[in-house]
Amino acid sequence: MASTLEQQSGTPVTRQHVSQPVSSQRLHNEDLIHYHQALRDTDLFNNCLHGLSNTSFHHAEGTDTILYRLASDDMQKHVNMLDGLALFLIFRGRDKKDQSVVATGMIRAAGTVNIVYANNSSRPSSLEQRVYIYDLIEKFKDQDPVDDILKHIIPFCKEKMAQRCKNLAAKFNMNSTTLREDVSNFYGVRSDIAEHAEMETTLRDLNWIQKTTSLSKALDTFLRFAAKLTRLSTIEDIFNVLYLAYAFTTITPGIEKLVEPPIWRRMRKIGDYRKTCICVRDVVRTLGGSRATITIEQLFPPDEVQHEVHNSTLEALNTWSKVFPSNSPLHDFESQIKEHYPNAKEGQSGKMKILFSQHCELTVAKHLLQVKTTRSLLDPIEIGCSKASCFWCDLYLTELNRILPGGAITSATHGNLCDGWMMPQALPSYETVNRGVLDYIGRQVEIVFARGNDRRRKSDSLPLDRRALPQDDKMQKEKSERAIV
Repeated sequence: MASTLEQQSGTPVTRQHVSQPVSSQRLHNEDLIHYHQALRDTDLFNNCLHGLSNTSFHHAEGTDTILYRLASDDMQKHVNMLDGLALFLIFRGRDKKDQSVVATGMIRAAGTVNIVYANNSSRPSSLEQRVYIYDLIEKFKDQDPVDDILKHIIPFCKEKMAQRCKNLAAKFNMNSTTLREDVSNFYGVRSDIAEHAEMETTLRDLNWIQKTTSLSKALDTFLRFAAKLTRLSTIEDIFNVLYLAYAFTTITPGIEKLVEPPIWRRMRKIGDYRKTCICVRDVVRTLGGSRATITIEQLFPPDEVQHEVHNSTLEALNTWSKVFPSNSPLHDFESQIKEHYPNAKEGQSGKMKILFSQHCELTVAKHLLQVKTTRSLLDPIEIGCSKASCFWCDLYLTELNRILPGGAITSATHGNLCDGWMMPQALPSYETVNRGVLDYIGRQVEIVFARGNDRRRKSDSLPLDRRALPQDDKMQKEKSERAIV
């Protein structure tokens, strides 16, 4: 019987990897490397993914994707609106993995709009949640006041809203019990800077803050209110925080210059709840308001599957040396892996179970791609997501963009290697996407082995010749350049 990953690739596999070692020349010749043939084995794939994820050699804050940066202003606004729509459909916090992340897409045809959404679980929304979504659409069609629409959303999404507010406050070392009342002006506002004074005047003139409240005090108050929010907070308390976040991130351009990009991104996400209400209501009005035909459909990924892998990073990665015996196994975590990947996790000996799931943005991407096959492939696939995509999802979409004329666009990626990532089953004519991902994973495992064994062979007193090895950053750059060709 074919393995899961064989089924995903769409082509049968002839297994020769254990009995016939691959030569060193083959392993280090880019034109000859085809690791996907070995990585179609489910057990090998799971262990390599787990091992690489534990090395965490791609770890960063969220950043805009290349295609998003190159997109037109209108396209960026549309993707941002889809990101915001995803926020309206999150009904759980971080501890509920199945509904803590949502992706969205939109299909327009013959005067109708079909909104699709997915999370990482195949569990359908509850009846109460479906009624909420239906009522939300009706409120947009009836052109209800923005604030009323937002107050309809808060009771269903307050858990995630409170979590986002807490995450922002935590960036300033603030939480519900430590509000840092003895500290002021967290954002570093200065009254002697004309731009700061202008922002303060604008907020006062538009009645977003009181006439006697300074910009620095308003920002401090906002942070402390955000830190205190919980899922038990009143609708009014949450509304006020969302209201202020919208004012700071939309009404007064320039505040983003006061903080680091990760802080600004978190703050903008909070303000996006109200901003998205405005954008969606405007779009519905152009479609005819109450006469508009709008449908919403939940997409379902394959069922989550629990797989057993080696807990130890060394043992998980060493499954690779059984397939390619020309690579001697790694033996020492500290000197062979930790040397090059300081954030790597050692793990305990033995086995552990990990739940593998297909991430929501790839579920939406596959659905939109299937719809596009009957329409123009030149149109871009625009995908909204409630949080930045992981490294593996971004890699998959980058490989897809190499052959998809219009491209598939998400707004951001956080670059982290998520454990338990399930690769989608290959669509007809798109098998090269899956093969490209598997080959990349194989190359990264090769890098870990090359660095580890090179370190072991050399004396500790000799410097490591990093130029002789392929660099992750260089591979990332080349991969990004391919995406925009």
